[in-house]
Amino acid sequence: MCAERLPRTSAAGGPDASAPALRAVVLGSLLDVTGFALAGVDGVVCATAAEVQSALQELTSDPGAAVILMSPECAAMAGDAVGRFQPRHETQLLVILPPSPPGDSGLDVEDTP
Repeated sequence: MCAERLPRTSAAGGPDASAPALRAVVLGSLLDVTGFALAGVDGVVCATAAEVQSALQELTSDPGAAVILMSPECAAMAGDAVGRFQPRHETQLLVILPPSPPGDSGLDVEDTP
């Protein structure tokens, strides 16, 4: 089971220092990346299909990128790259985030009291 493999431990039972630190990374707009950064999640701002495909390719090669979160807009720009996604590491997962509710354009600082 996957739960038995995480966290990685050494034969002595402690953390395995040779294992890469696993992290989540979000691909999205500046608003997406900023929001996730508040929770300590790394992010890559992507505004074009080329940027999304390049970031996805780079993260797929990164053994530390365990969870790749992608906004629906980035998933649309990625085209068939999402469907062809092949994790290169046993702990890697690609998650397409749900779209924002209709009419929700995000929090505008000027709208707050």
